Amino acid sequence: MGEDWGVVDEGDLFSTAGTTKSLNDLVESLVSGVAAAEPRFPLSTDHAPVQIVSGAVPTQHRPTCAPKILKVRPKTAPKQPSAKRVTFDVQKLAASESTGAAKEDATARLVLQLGALPAKKKSLNYKTLKDDRRRSNEAAKDQSLINLKPHTFKKNARKKGKKQRAKK
Repeated sequence: MGEDWGVVDEGDLFSTAGTTKSLNDLVESLVSGVAAAEPRFPLSTDHAPVQIVSGAVPTQHRPTCAPKILKVRPKTAPKQPSAKRVTFDVQKLAASESTGAAKEDATARLVLQLGALPAKKKSLNYKTLKDDRRRSNEAAKDQSLINLKPHTFKKNARKKGKKQRAKK
């Protein structure tokens, strides 16, 4: 073993592989049933005959997938559409069937529901908004003064105190 570095000769390597046959011979033996008469495997270590049974059912049933941990609904139960799915389909239909501005509004609502950002509001100038509110408040005050009856302008009479009562 000193100089061979663990190399195995080709004769030693393939001598235990058994006899080989051509592909045509193998196919003919399978078709004629010769292979079923000789159920020996060339590479097997034991020389006991192997019995091949076709169509046999294994005694132990092996599951095809892992056992379910979560609750599983029965597959025979009728599938009812969810309310969310139905409303989405109805909104989609309404958006596609309407015309003009109604179609734009319906598609905008649908897009918002799907997660889009809403359109920005129109910006206002704060100074002009403040002036408009001041004017509307003044107009409301003027209108309320016009609608007042004359007796509301009457001056309240001052009640006499103890000193004024004593003077009489």
